[in-house]
Amino acid sequence: MGLDQLKVQLGLRSYWNQGAEVSFLPMRNLTRHSYIGALKQLRDVDIVVSLMGQRRSGKSVIARQYMQALWDEGLPRSNILYINFFLKTLAGLRNEQVFQEIVYWWLTTVVDQASPSYLILDEVHELQFWDENVASLFEDPLAQCKILITGSNSKLLSEELSSQLGGRYVTIPVFSFSYQEYCDFHQIQYNSGNIEAYLRDGGMPEVLKTKDEEQRTQLLSDIITSTVRNDIVARYNPSNPQLLYSLIDFCRSSFSQQLSVRRIAEEVLRGMRVRIKDKGRTTSLVESYIKYLSDVYFLDLPKTYSYRTKDTLKRTVDKVYLRDLSI
Repeated sequence: MGLDQLKVQLGLRSYWNQGAEVSFLPMRNLTRHSYIGALKQLRDVDIVVSLMGQRRSGKSVIARQYMQALWDEGLPRSNILYINFFLKTLAGLRNEQVFQEIVYWWLTTVVDQASPSYLILDEVHELQFWDENVASLFEDPLAQCKILITGSNSKLLSEELSSQLGGRYVTIPVFSFSYQEYCDFHQIQYNSGNIEAYLRDGGMPEVLKTKDEEQRTQLLSDIITSTVRNDIVARYNPSNPQLLYSLIDFCRSSFSQQLSVRRIAEEVLRGMRVRIKDKGRTTSLVESYIKYLSDVYFLDLPKTYSYRTKDTLKRTVDKVYLRDLSI
C-alpha cells in the first residue's frame, strides 16, 4: 500500500470525519471515568503516558474514550492521530521509516496548530524499534504532541522505554472491571447479593457480554492462548512450552494458596506425569515462567508482609493470584 493510500486509511481509522466512528466504541460501552480522569490530569505534564494491562482488559477502549472526551471539549478531530498497530490495513506503519513519514506529515499538514495534538499508539510494541521512535518523537522540538501508548507487557516498558526516557514517562495500570464497574455494566445493585456473580464472572468486558457458557469458555481459552503465543512465546521463546501451559493450568486451579517455586515445580511435574532428572533446572524454568506471566499481567505475585526485611527478601513466591477472576 502506497503512502497516499495509507494516509486515507489512517484518516478513516483515526475517525477524523464527523460520524465516521461507527465502530469507534462498543455498543455496550461503560465509560471508565477513573482512567479518563487520570489521563486528563496528566495532559499538561511533559511526559509519555502508557496504559498497560492484561489482554482484553479494555486498554484500547479507554484510549478511544479519552479521544471522545477530548473531542467533546472542542479539540479538532484531526488533532488526534490514532494508530492501532494490530490492524492489517495499517501494517505498513510498523516500519519505522513509514511511521516517521506519516507522523511528520500529520504534524505539518493536518494538525490545527492553534490546538494541542495527541499521538495515540495502540499496541505500540508492534512498531519496529518502537522505544527509539517514541523517544525520538518525544525529544524532537518540531514534533510537539502529547504521546499516549498502550501495551500488555510491563517488562517491555520497564526495560526498553526507561532506557530511552528514564523518568519521563508514567504508567497507568489498567485492570478489568471492578465490582462497582461490573454492577454499572450490568445495571444491577451494588450490594453483597451480587458479589458471588462477580467472583464467578470476573471483569473482562468482552467475556461479560457473552451469555452462552460454552462460548464464554472458548473465549477465555482464546485469551489465554493469545497471551501465551503473542506476549510470552513471541518475546521470550520459552524452551519448554508444555511446562508453561501446565504451569498456567496449575495456577488457574491453585490461586491464592501459599506456595514456593519448588513446590509449584513438583506439583506441575506430577500433573504432567513426567520424570525429569534435573529438577533444579525445572524449578528455575518455573520461576522464570511465573515471572513471564506476571510481566504480561496474567498473574499477580504480592509479597507476604513481614516486619523483618530479610524475611521478605529471601522469599520467592508467596501467593499466586490471577489478574481476572474469570480465568
